[in-house]
Amino acid sequence: MTVWTAIVTSQVFAITLRILLSIGLGALIGLERQLRARSAGIRTNALVSLGSCLFTTVGVYTLAAGTGDPRAWPRRWRPASASSARA
Repeated sequence: MTVWTAIVTSQVFAITLRILLSIGLGALIGLERQLRARSAGIRTNALVSLGSCLFTTVGVYTLAAGTGDPRAWPRRWRPASASSARA
């Protein structure tokens, strides 16, 4: 396995890519708003997108820390079944 293959397949690369993508798309939305002379321009939208990406990523990996599987949420805890169990 080459170094490049190890980097691309690592979780650090996936998280970094998600963060950079969220910043870029948030900045793109902010650019569109700034060109139309609306409030909340490039920097604001990029930071809001970054914050939401970090919040979601930390939540996913915190939940997966107990199982080691980032896809553990749909199998371990289902909101619909938890609410129907009370009734």
